Amino acid sequence: PEWNAGEVDNIGVGNNDGGVRTLIDWPAVSADDAAVPGRKFLLALYSRMTNSKPPAGLIGVYEIEADWRELTSWTTQPRVAAKPATTYEFVAGEGSKLVDVTPIVRGRAKSERKSFGVMLRFEKEDRSGTAQEFSDYKFVSREGAGEWSARRPVLLVVDPAGPANKNAVEKKKVADEADKKAASGQENKNPPNAWIQLDSHEG
Repeated sequence: PEWNAGEVDNIGVGNNDGGVRTLIDWPAVSADDAAVPGRKFLLALYSRMTNSKPPAGLIGVYEIEADWRELTSWTTQPRVAAKPATTYEFVAGEGSKLVDVTPIVRGRAKSERKSFGVMLRFEKEDRSGTAQEFSDYKFVSREGAGEWSARRPVLLVVDPAGPANKNAVEKKKVADEADKKAASGQENKNPPNAWIQLDSHEG
């Protein structure tokens, strides 16, 4: 529980042995930018390895309510909201995974409260790692090097294409664009500024 992974090139979210959790923060978004009608804010994370043992359950996005250091362990993790702002189904396979943090970005900007980021965690963290019955993502972190340096996390700002634009189609296009930018080595202009994996079963 004292182990931390704030300086490694990967971060994870898993539902095994009490949970593997990740804390994420990003640069502040102005009230004017956050208030643009139809605008969405999506965290794009690249899973370089995914384990899937269905049913995996939901992943919750919890707003962090206190300051924290990147080198944070399980026992020193910050306080988070009692309920997730949003939840998502676990999607099998490698590649870009999108997390919509629009409600949190808008809420922060409207209330002018300080940003501390979000925690990603499974709603149920009771699967067995020993028996290999768990699901997890191994995301590239901001320390990703070599072939993974172009797959680092990014905060995407997505404006609506029009009334015919459907959410699922939009997310697919954004994910494809994130992969293309990563493959071309384009610089991440909105990098999250702090990442740490919390692993409950590491001694």
